[in-house]
Amino acid sequence: MSDLTARTEAGLPSNELGDALMRGVEDVRAGMSTSDMGKPLLRLLRNGEWVFGQSNEEVQEGSQWAVNMMSLQRGWCCWHDGQLLGQVMDSIQVPRPPCPAPIQGVGFSEQYSMELTCIFGDDAGTLVLYKNNSLGFKNAFADLMGKIRGRYLNDKVAYWPIIELEMDSYDHKKYGVIYTPVLKIVAWADADGNIAGQAPKAAVAGPAQSAEPVQPPKPARQRKAPATASAPAEEPVQHTAPEPTQQIHTGQRRRPAAR
Repeated sequence: MSDLTARTEAGLPSNELGDALMRGVEDVRAGMSTSDMGKPLLRLLRNGEWVFGQSNEEVQEGSQWAVNMMSLQRGWCCWHDGQLLGQVMDSIQVPRPPCPAPIQGVGFSEQYSMELTCIFGDDAGTLVLYKNNSLGFKNAFADLMGKIRGRYLNDKVAYWPIIELEMDSYDHKKYGVIYTPVLKIVAWADADGNIAGQAPKAAVAGPAQSAEPVQPPKPARQRKAPATASAPAEEPVQHTAPEPTQQIHTGQRRRPAAR
């Protein structure tokens, strides 16, 4: 036993020492986020436009994105003055991690996330991470989970959703027009990426595809007419009381609609 250990144990009961150490462990865990590395973040800007990546690459109108069911996570995040102080996230397949203690006096709020892979459009093969703690995203996430559960009750195979990214809006007395995400389901697929109602083909939505490295954003293109997808569409999700997004519209790159 070292002199340092001896002095520590002599001055602090073992249970209190353990509690103090675990508080430090939680602080470290809260301040670490390794699962997001290498994945462009998907965002809905204040002006109602979808973008992803550091260069604000515009999401192509009419493009379709497969939700990786294995990537669904929930947890906690701590923001202060536009800076992420800490977060703890884990799979929805396990109990929600306990809410960490406040950081610098700032409490944690609920957060949800999922990975999406583009399967139709100019960005086909691109993987993005959609992670947010706004009420609008929570409502959209909850609505999506409800539809997935309803689908699973009738189809135990093709219950992986394929969505188009849309938005809704409402007038806020203080902030003006607030845009909220709409995750419009246009088709269903199995875990291997085979779309329901279509002949089996290469996988598009499975965990293996989502783990592939993401290529750099493509150059901006001239806009085209919206795509006409062959997959059956569902009604857009309606949200009740969403919150404004924290993202800022800077240097957005324009692109054409998928065809």
